[in-house]
Amino acid sequence: MLSHIVDAILNLSPVVLRNWGYVIVFVVSIAESLPLIGLAVPGGVLVIAAGFFARIGILHLGPTIIIASAGAFIGDTISYFLGQKYGYGFLMRIGKYIFFKPIHFEKDKAVIQAHPRKTILVGRFHAITRCITPFAAGAAEIRPSLFLSFAGIGALAWGALYVLIGFIFGQG
Repeated sequence: MLSHIVDAILNLSPVVLRNWGYVIVFVVSIAESLPLIGLAVPGGVLVIAAGFFARIGILHLGPTIIIASAGAFIGDTISYFLGQKYGYGFLMRIGKYIFFKPIHFEKDKAVIQAHPRKTILVGRFHAITRCITPFAAGAAEIRPSLFLSFAGIGALAWGALYVLIGFIFGQG
């Protein structure tokens, strides 16, 4: 199913991509940061593809990086505040459906509280942790100022890296 969505987006005409490419990048970057939803969204692949589209002149490099980064930051922020509001109680209730046990939540919380900066930054660069880390940081009661500053750095680095991967290696 997901491969069909990716194929459909990648096979859009250049005219459609010029008009809607930035919107697609923005929405996908937000969606892949949301808890549970992010597990099903191939955002990294589509952001790399956007870098390729920038390489061939359909999109522009600078705006693509900014839009991907902004979407990632907004998605992380939404996920963080959902984690603050609903916390680990929500994760405990749905944990059995996503193969998490209470012991995993306690270990996760301990790691985030012990190393919040590293966790927020590194969590952005792995497909599975990308949608879980911001929620878990909110649930672990990490200060909003700390989370937002490192989420911003991580989102900018992620957006630039993934778009540049597509831009640099896209011709190959």
